[in-house]
Amino acid sequence: MSPERILEIPTQHDGALWGVLSDAADRCADHCVVLINAGIVHRVGPHRLYVSLARALAGAGIPAARIDLSGLGDSPVARAGLGHEVQGVPDIRATIDALQAEGIKTVTLAGLCSGADHAFRAAQVDERVTGLIQLDPYAYDSLRARVDRLAAKATDPGRWRRALTRLTATPEPEGGDSLTLTDRFGRPHPPRQEVAAGYGQLAYRGVQMLALYSRFVREVMTAPRHFWDVFGDVDWQGCMMVEVNSHADHTYTEYQGRLLLIQQIVNWHADWLKCRDAAKVPHAVGGRR
Repeated sequence: MSPERILEIPTQHDGALWGVLSDAADRCADHCVVLINAGIVHRVGPHRLYVSLARALAGAGIPAARIDLSGLGDSPVARAGLGHEVQGVPDIRATIDALQAEGIKTVTLAGLCSGADHAFRAAQVDERVTGLIQLDPYAYDSLRARVDRLAAKATDPGRWRRALTRLTATPEPEGGDSLTLTDRFGRPHPPRQEVAAGYGQLAYRGVQMLALYSRFVREVMTAPRHFWDVFGDVDWQGCMMVEVNSHADHTYTEYQGRLLLIQQIVNWHADWLKCRDAAKVPHAVGGRR
């Protein structure tokens, strides 16, 4: 296994943030992946996902740091009182500062759910960020997605049976637990135009991006084409890759889905680092824009 050590991250407030650096015994680049807390889960990630991912990346020659943002895991609460969403950006930038002392010049920010949101915001304000990996980032509905959903429902006999059952069942009292998209994500979505502008800025800068969606967003997205429809006004310049892992749950609990996710990320990251060093950008059939 690649060497691991505690990472102390000095901050502007009293104390320090804490993390773990999975270093690569034979680094292939002066680059590191930074894994950002998913929700309130500390740095190991949901079901230790980040531990497995960091070690797999390090084994491929890419150092990976899993960190605790302010108020999570071992990191103290920030005294600035900025709120979790806003505080995430200075915390991430402090992490990049600390990694420079480890010989790291550029980073890829990666995170699941709210971690994807923190990574997206920080990438826009720090040019040392040259890569972005988002697991279940913001997802917006589109006309094609709605048509595809209707077509799937119309051709699914099981849905007809369930619909008939509901019609003949005793009506439930009002005020049930019907879920909306926002409830499912547990986080608000900014206006689509704002997110598109952010992606456009990153693409213009040449930041390589990977967006991986799970079946958690099946109500609005079941194929990469739904993403391209929503963000069709963005000039991606070959910098974005989108995949939909429709077999996987939100936190990649199932073993096979987790293995596939880790392999996707390691392969994507290793490929674009090689192409960066060769001064060219890869073009993957079907998924990259």
